[in-house]
Amino acid sequence: MELTDAVMTKVAEEYGLDIGGHCAALDVELLALAGRAAGLLAGVVVHPLVPADARDDSFLVAVYLDPKVAAVSFPVHVREVNPPHRTSVPNALRYILGRIGQIADQVVAEHDRWSGRGRR
Repeated sequence: MELTDAVMTKVAEEYGLDIGGHCAALDVELLALAGRAAGLLAGVVVHPLVPADARDDSFLVAVYLDPKVAAVSFPVHVREVNPPHRTSVPNALRYILGRIGQIADQVVAEHDRWSGRGRR
């Protein structure tokens, strides 16, 4: 599914954001849930890690390849997926969901490479 303005509006509604606002960071786990509810990130789940300190906001991206198999990323820090500066809500959503999607694609590619499976 493409990250169009209509899809971003649907994600914002799922997430409970004012589409006319601005933001620099969002809760990545909740945003991934809202993205899935809007038809994005199929099979992708974000798992927050227990923070080592107050500045450690890391998470894992899991891609469920089937009900019994998941491929998981290395820890990702939230600053790796949040926009580099304050922007409109649709642009922030597009940026974050796009980055999570890129990480998920990398996870699947690595899984395929190491498992010898040809997926996607």
